[in-house]
Amino acid sequence: MKYLSAYALAWLGGKSNPSVKDIEAIITSVGGHFDKSEAETVVESLTERDVVQAIRNGLSKLQTTGGAAAATSGAAPASTETAKDTKTEDKKDDKKEEEADFEGGMNMFGDDDF
Repeated sequence: MKYLSAYALAWLGGKSNPSVKDIEAIITSVGGHFDKSEAETVVESLTERDVVQAIRNGLSKLQTTGGAAAATSGAAPASTETAKDTKTEDKKDDKKEEEADFEGGMNMFGDDDF
């Protein structure tokens, strides 16, 4: 995925047909591990293709597999009673935190000089 992203970034930067060197420059500039064979595969697959159309085709494939929408559809709504209990407990915890003694808390990095 990072190779496709690097290719797209190079394309957005003005390269009509990004090369393996362009992809390498982007990935290594952020400290990423670079695999030349994977970059070559991406470049060969996208050479002389319309990048916008390739992205559109990829998005439609993600939509048919469900993507992240499937993960959120199974969540059950919380009950009203549980929400009320949580709010009551939160208010009690807030009061305890306000009463806490923060003596010495201003020196959190261990430096005595101000």
